[in-house]
Amino acid sequence: MIMAKPPVNIAEMEDLYRIVKNVTHFYRVLGKKRLMLVKEIFTHENQIIEPSMAMFFSRVVECSRPLSVGGQPLPIERLYDYAGYFLNTLGGRSYLLRRGSTVRMLMNYYAILIVDRANDGKFNQYGIDIRPYLDYLFYDVSNQKGLVYRDRYLARLTVLRNKYM
Repeated sequence: MIMAKPPVNIAEMEDLYRIVKNVTHFYRVLGKKRLMLVKEIFTHENQIIEPSMAMFFSRVVECSRPLSVGGQPLPIERLYDYAGYFLNTLGGRSYLLRRGSTVRMLMNYYAILIVDRANDGKFNQYGIDIRPYLDYLFYDVSNQKGLVYRDRYLARLTVLRNKYM
């Protein structure tokens, strides 16, 4: 459902309708009930968000495995659409600003990793430049309290900084 209707990533600022469409993307695609459930999980299950996102990324992106038995793997191109949405659009940035700092930082981190894969696979069709986000995210991770995988994030960001800078 969510992968079938990706957000707008190109020329978002050219039309007020596109901006509104992007700001309300998850509400339109998921509906109020599902969106409220996601918000509740982010709010009340804070201790499992970090390991859950790491497991999701490992399974879906690194191993290209489906989320459920008998399901289809999520196409990296659709994941790239969402990575671009979170990193590069007003709608995606505004969505992240309404989340807690840990969720915002993790979403940016995994979005950067997906765009890096798009660069390696030569399908960064929107030309997203992750360099401006690397230093900001490195600082954010360094100052974030209570991260289980802080050292892993910092090591990976250091590798990316060396690769792109």
